[in-house]
Parts: sequence; structure tokens; C-alpha cells
Amino acid sequence: MKLYKLVSVFFTTLLFTSILPPITVASNDDCPVPGGLSVSNNTGASVQLSWNAAPGAIRYEVEIEDGDNTPPFHQEFNTTQTAATIEGLTPGGQYKFKVKSKCSSGSSDHAPWFFFTAGAGDNTGGGNNPTGGSCSIPDGLNVSNNTGASIQLSWNAAPGAIRYEVEIEDGENTPPFHQEFNTTQTTATIEGLTPGGQYKFKVKSECSSGSSDHAPWFFFTAGAGDNTGGDGSNPTAGSCSIPDGLGIHQVSATSATLFWNKTTGTLLYEIEIEDDENTVAFHQIFTTADSTIEVSGLVPGGNYQFKVKSQCGSGDSEYSQWFLFTTAAQINQSIININAFPNPVANVLNVSLSDLKFEGKVFSEMIDLSGRIVWSQTFDFADLQRGFQIPVSNFREGFYQLSLRSENMVQKTRIFVHH
Repeated sequence: MKLYKLVSVFFTTLLFTSILPPITVASNDDCPVPGGLSVSNNTGASVQLSWNAAPGAIRYEVEIEDGDNTPPFHQEFNTTQTAATIEGLTPGGQYKFKVKSKCSSGSSDHAPWFFFTAGAGDNTGGGNNPTGGSCSIPDGLNVSNNTGASIQLSWNAAPGAIRYEVEIEDGENTPPFHQEFNTTQTTATIEGLTPGGQYKFKVKSECSSGSSDHAPWFFFTAGAGDNTGGDGSNPTAGSCSIPDGLGIHQVSATSATLFWNKTTGTLLYEIEIEDDENTVAFHQIFTTADSTIEVSGLVPGGNYQFKVKSQCGSGDSEYSQWFLFTTAAQINQSIININAFPNPVANVLNVSLSDLKFEGKVFSEMIDLSGRIVWSQTFDFADLQRGFQIPVSNFREGFYQLSLRSENMVQKTRIFVHH
């Protein structure tokens, strides 16, 4: 029996029993944050957003939303371009947008928010400096008047700040609680807390040039009196280390177990998971004291990414790099309607279809065993019927999954690259 047949049997067992070995995180150092954010063609009802190309970026994720005293507005989308036109703005309204790169190794952090007024003409703002230029991170976070049901939050004024964005949320074993708001003051009174509950808050500055990073979380217990915690002066949160060793195992069509290495001094871990390209929208944030967590509600063959940060008594670490993975296909999913040859393949893979009626755009991807997309292309169904070719001469030897997905259908088959 040839080697590739032996490996094929192993891969089939691996896929359909959903028993995968641990996968270590890939380095994302080569996925830089986009710079040079700016706006042009600012008519009032529409605007063109732009940014500099980031080396190694496959696409960009853009988020735009309303600011103070402006009707609600929020859009998130992906693009392969370095510019995007936004419509439906309110003339004179305050808006902000940010961008992050998505590379084959993962995602970058977001660029700092870029602020603009609809109809105010072309302008520039913070975007090349991850600290937001002269927009300082607030420090001196503290609490007072801690009655149990209410509390006063406070922080030191940051030079150049126009306003502050405050976020407060529940901690471990506490009823759900979450508020985000803007204020021009350096104090804020919060009500509706549960006496004895665990809470945390953080603050960032918003300046004319952009936003600062958030101060580290400040932890407190409702009703425990006035206290101090991480003061925000150290953005790495002292000895609160960034988790590493991210990976996944026990991957099925609709769930996966995420894991990472434990860090010294950590009380809790915060995990954020979201959908990636060509996958139904999904976003969840968890906290746990363990270094593993099971996530369910995923879709078969979906692309996802997650990241983790530590929460310590002195504050939070920064997030780890994103870890990308793909869920397994359903066992009963047909894969015989994709004709891919030769298989094994050394140089060029020919792909044709039979009796498949895709609707809308069709996204084609080659995915390696770690869940990384190594090749992708989008087709109209009419073009797809004529067949296409995938160059694989630069692929590493091994098994890959060829996936074709549209609004109404997902089809997959296994390809063995052998040089």
C-alpha cells in the first residue's frame, strides 16, 4: 500500500472522529497594524475611509461607529482594498473608525480610532502610533463611596483628552453587569451593583488625534469600602503575563476545546472568540479560572479565531495573538461532487464540479491541518462551472482540505500534496 493511502486512512479517522492533537499557536509578528488612517470625499452623507497597506495583509477588517450626540451608526466589514466608501452618515455627526490587518498567520491589533465629523472636509488623525499620539492612558484608577449597590469611579485627568470612555463589567460569580459610556469628567457614579459582587472597570482617553489604549482593569468588591488596585500607569499590568501556547483539541463540527498555558499570578482568564472569513457571524467573551474551555454553537467547516488575556490582582495583561482554527465538516456531508485531480498532486490541482447548484458567490479555500487558510479565491458560479486550477508547487507536503462554500452549500474534499 502506498504511503499516501496510509496517511489518507489516518486523516479520515482524524477528521470524522474529531480527535485532533494539540495545535500550537503560530507566530503573528509579521501581521502589522495598519497606519495612515484618514478620510476624504467627506460630503456629509458619505465619506471615503483609507489607510496604508500593511505588509503581509490578505484583507482588512474595518469598524466604524457613531460618536457623541450622533444617531446610532455601526458597520463592520472585511475588504482586500485600502479604501472604503461609507454612506448613510448624518451631516455634522461625530464618527470614528479603526482598521486591523488579517494575515495568513492571524490578525493584528486594531489601529487607534480615527475621529472625524461628517461634512467637515478631509482631515487626518492618530493612526500611526498605537498609543494614540499625545493621547495618554489615564492612570490613578480608584473607587470611593462604595456602598454595595452603587460606587463612584475616578481616575486622573489625561493631558489632551477631550473625553473618556469608561467600561465596567461583572467578574467571577457575580450577576451579569456591563456598561460602556463616555464622559468629559474624571469621575462617574455607577448604580445597580450587587452587594458583595466582583467588578472591574477600565478607562481610555479620546483626543482629537485618536484614542489611547485602555488603562489596566481595576478590580473591586461592591460594598467592601474604598480600595486601590492597578493604577493604570503600567500598560503591561505589572507581573500579569500574556498567556501563550494557545491551541485546540477535541474539535467537532459544532464545538472545540480551547487551551493555553497557565500564567503566574493570574486570577482569571478572559477569552474572546469570533468568526473569521466566510463564516456565519459569531462572537463570545468568557472568563474562567481554568486554562481550557469548551465552546459550542459553531458551524461545520467554519473558520474561527480566539485570543486570551490574564486578569491579575494588579490589572490585566494584553491579549495574546489570535489563534485561527477550522471546525470539522459534518460526517454525512457529501464530498463526491468535487472532481479534483491529480490527487496526490505535485504542481497544479485541477478542480471541476458535477451536479452542484451553488447560489451567489462561491468561496474556495485550501486549508492545512492546523486550520490555516493557505490559498483562497472567490468565484461567480458561472465561472466556477468551467473549472479552475490551484498551484500547489509551493505548498508543504501533506494533507489539505479543499472547501467550496456559498450561501446555500458547503462542499469539501481532501487533497494530498506530494512532491
